[in-house]
Amino acid sequence: MVKLFLESELVSTYEQLKNGEFKRASKSADVHAKLTHRKKKSDESMHEYMLTMKKMTALGQIDVESIIAYIVDGLDITSEFKFALYGSKSYNELLGKYELYESKCVIEKPQKQYSGGRKNITDGKSIRCYNCGSNEQMRKDCKAEKKCFKCAGSGYISLNCPQAVKSVQVVKDTKRLKVVLLNATEVACLVDTGSDVSIVCQSLYNKLQSTVMQKCYSVLRGLGSAKTQRLVSFMGRVHVDGIEAIQNFVVIPYNHIENDVILGFDFASQFCVTLNDGEFIFTKAPARPERAKVEPSMYNIVETGNNIDASPQYQPMIESMIAEYKPAENNTECPVSMKIVLEERTKPFRHQPSRHSAVESESIRKQVDVCLQDGIERKSSSNFASLVVVVKKKDGTDRICVDFRQLNSMVLKDCFPVPRMDDVLEQLQPANVFVVMDLENSFLHVPIEESSRKFTAFITKEMLFEFNRALYCFCNLIVLSVAYLKT
Repeated sequence: MVKLFLESELVSTYEQLKNGEFKRASKSADVHAKLTHRKKKSDESMHEYMLTMKKMTALGQIDVESIIAYIVDGLDITSEFKFALYGSKSYNELLGKYELYESKCVIEKPQKQYSGGRKNITDGKSIRCYNCGSNEQMRKDCKAEKKCFKCAGSGYISLNCPQAVKSVQVVKDTKRLKVVLLNATEVACLVDTGSDVSIVCQSLYNKLQSTVMQKCYSVLRGLGSAKTQRLVSFMGRVHVDGIEAIQNFVVIPYNHIENDVILGFDFASQFCVTLNDGEFIFTKAPARPERAKVEPSMYNIVETGNNIDASPQYQPMIESMIAEYKPAENNTECPVSMKIVLEERTKPFRHQPSRHSAVESESIRKQVDVCLQDGIERKSSSNFASLVVVVKKKDGTDRICVDFRQLNSMVLKDCFPVPRMDDVLEQLQPANVFVVMDLENSFLHVPIEESSRKFTAFITKEMLFEFNRALYCFCNLIVLSVAYLKT
């Protein structure tokens, strides 16, 4: 048939041959259904799987990207790895990515399904319930009561086993016991300075008289981290070696300690305890010298002749400080100056004068006149103009401020180190006398460089002005003041 077909037709390419006599009609839906249900077999290599899928697509017209999507869908790997394979544009790229994942052992192996039974772990180990010790179920499926694997008791685990406490061998020696009167009841107490608290057993607590119990929610921990829940606590009156003391005791359940009472470190710290011939002797602790409480005082010291308004204990020190004080030489030139550096691509800005009442306008005019006379400000022809703001002080007077928020957003911030407050306070710990000085308008002593003064311009109803000296409301003012004081 093939020979007859070739003799009767003029065929020059494989496509003409495929689309000729041997072309088989197949529905596109059937091809897509087959590709959807086809999965990669465990004993099948990736190359064989891809050729099989390509063979199935020969029955219909399907683009390469769709075929790659069907191939990736049939792989038994996690979805996060599939997302990387979906982006492949060719079969070679897909095969290379898969081999890369396979070489790095990132292909997820199919999980085995367990049918139940006593053994459901792949390594062959039998299961065990860590709640009751049974080999029939896991801990999550156990409904039995908790079991201790040390003493086989029920209701608790081995960490809280009471036998663990009893198993501790305590060396009993009568010399370690001290007979005291606890609320008029004679008891032999174990002196244990390793115990943080003093303890009373519940059996003795029921025999004591005149006890006022208090709730207690804390937990004691002993050897092996064994927990003991406190029941209550009470304040007891203890007589030992002729000395009376009030001590707080905690009560614990029966059979948790061998002795009825343990005198802990909190009790022994109230006395001077000595060990004489193996016997404890309690004596009164020597009185500790009380530190004189020095209350801080603040004095308004003004030198008027020889009279100093201060406490007599500080007068000699203050007189010596005043006598030894030598004022620094008056320097006509300031060691620092303020330079304003703007960020790149900064455009000049100009605001119109703000509206103010007649009283506020008069306050602005007077303040500007004073600054002009003192040389703090001068008239300006800058292409920058910030607004003037009037703020009321606590005493009702007007404070004239300049709104430099827009300028501050354009300025590069100065990185001069500012002292940390905690370091400064630490250095002042040994000091007894503190001097407080009011550095009002200290920044006005710092001049502004000539090239930077145009940025400080502000506008009023009368004219445009600019600063000659460092200005308040400026972002680098604190750093500048620290640099000025340090130099």
